[in-house]
Amino acid sequence: MAKEQPIILIVDDEPSLRRLLREILSEAGFQVITASDTTTALDLLAVNQPDLIIADLMLPQAGGAVFIQQVRSLRGFKETPIMVLSGFSAGLGPTAKAAGATVILRKPDDISNLAEVARQLIDQSASQ
Repeated sequence: MAKEQPIILIVDDEPSLRRLLREILSEAGFQVITASDTTTALDLLAVNQPDLIIADLMLPQAGGAVFIQQVRSLRGFKETPIMVLSGFSAGLGPTAKAAGATVILRKPDDISNLAEVARQLIDQSASQ
């Protein structure tokens, strides 16, 4: 079941994009935590149980697809929705899906409906 104020973890190495996403999602009523790399994100997951994870594919250290696989291997995160938000090339989409991504959005094109998609994913996950 989703919390009163759902928690979203954003993992992206671009500070300006993290700020923009935090602003959009906070205004939509979400609690937002952020990480600039996969190591920090995994550390945050050790102490937080977000309702949704939003990750870029092009991340420092492990990269987005490897990060998604790491998250999926963690206890308690097999069913957590993971949204990939990336400016990736078309060939990386199947890689993200194979790694365990729930949905893939293209940045910056799909940012306008980000909060709506996030809410849908959290609601679907809570009803399962």
